[in-house]
Amino acid sequence: MDTAKAVALRAKNEHFSWKDCFEKFANPFSDEIRAEALPVLAVTTTSGTGSHVTQASVISDSINKEKLTLFHSCLFPKESFVDPDFMRTVPQTTTAVTGFDAMCHAMESYFNPRANMLTETLSLQAISIIVETLPLVLEDPENIELREKLAYADTLAGICLSNAGAEAPHPIAETINGYFPKMAHGETLALVYPNYLSHASTAIPNKIETLIQILKNYRPSKDTGSLGELASETMKDFLRAIGLDKPFTFAGDKDALVQELKEKLFFNLPLTDSKQMQEILAKSL
Repeated sequence: MDTAKAVALRAKNEHFSWKDCFEKFANPFSDEIRAEALPVLAVTTTSGTGSHVTQASVISDSINKEKLTLFHSCLFPKESFVDPDFMRTVPQTTTAVTGFDAMCHAMESYFNPRANMLTETLSLQAISIIVETLPLVLEDPENIELREKLAYADTLAGICLSNAGAEAPHPIAETINGYFPKMAHGETLALVYPNYLSHASTAIPNKIETLIQILKNYRPSKDTGSLGELASETMKDFLRAIGLDKPFTFAGDKDALVQELKEKLFFNLPLTDSKQMQEILAKSL
């Protein structure tokens, strides 16, 4: 889907090289330059990336070991077709990683200072549906009602993401994915999230408390010493329930790897500066 969106943009803007595109269309909330794209009809087969309702196209650059994103309002699909029947046969692991990705879209758009009353409401609804439904659909993958709920939550999360934007977990996870493209995006997000929530608890404690309440069934029976530790442990329990509590393994020099990855994170986000992102990355690997 994202490849189709990128090709649709490039096809109507042949005067731009691919390098130009990734430079000129790199920010979702900056003033746009004029551009058009071929119309895209999006058909979802997972729940999901949310790309069927966003202005983004994420592309892997295997040569430079990067995941790059194009942003422009012309990249919104003209029509989107969401049929949960297509998702009945999605494998368990793919269901887990794409479902958690959708949950991350909802969480990050909720955390982001750009959030508003509408996106916060829809984000919380999406998070709640995924927390309730994802563990169940992993046990009963052909249950069409559960698949429909996940597809709905994925759509809500994508709408919120397109309006409020992501936070630090996505660029950190995408930096890891650039070097390890065979890892699913949801897997790299799962590595990052416990440490990110610990960090975010100082900046947005009320929103972190709300998230913990939604995840109350995964809250440790004995509370830990701080809100950050509680959020981290609660998320770890949820990730365990959906099979994404896997540690990062690397046969080479991990310190050198971490240092190389850190050098990709020299920019600031509303809640997390570059130094904090580098610290979260190092703790997550």
